[in-house]
Amino acid sequence: MSLKDKKYEKVIAEYDSMTEEAKNEIRKMHHDAISRANKENETPVETKAQTKVLSSSDNVEMKKTSTPTSINIEIISGPHKGTAFNVKPKSRYPCFIGRSTGKKFRERGVSLPDDSEVSTTHAKLELKRGKFYFVDTGSTNGSLREGQPIEAGDPVLLEDGLTVQVGGSEMRITLVY
Repeated sequence: MSLKDKKYEKVIAEYDSMTEEAKNEIRKMHHDAISRANKENETPVETKAQTKVLSSSDNVEMKKTSTPTSINIEIISGPHKGTAFNVKPKSRYPCFIGRSTGKKFRERGVSLPDDSEVSTTHAKLELKRGKFYFVDTGSTNGSLREGQPIEAGDPVLLEDGLTVQVGGSEMRITLVY
């Protein structure tokens, strides 16, 4: 092996070492960021009716001065009765409701895999101008607001105590301030 090849091999080895160190540092920073985010967001994504929410009367003062930060969804009838979700739609990142067990449903949305009447992507929850909306995305069996049909694509303003039915699952909405 020539001197030039040895120098080349040495430079490559140093580069590989520096790259591994950088990767490990990035992984550590990512892990730390996720840990901090989880500590700030202690509301569970899914629980069995254990999510503590403020009652409507507790929220009255907060409603006057702030916008909601998340939505608590309690399944009150259907195959997932007793399950609760806390979702946080963002301006450009809605949360989805459906039968899918995909990542965007499990981690940021509402996954109802045992309800065969729910479409794979049944609806979405959107944040627009500081307010949360429910939008049926053209589901096969439709959605109901307080027992009345919702037109696909028409946003429905979410309010405390509102009930929405998707497939065979009825959900009670509570806004968190």
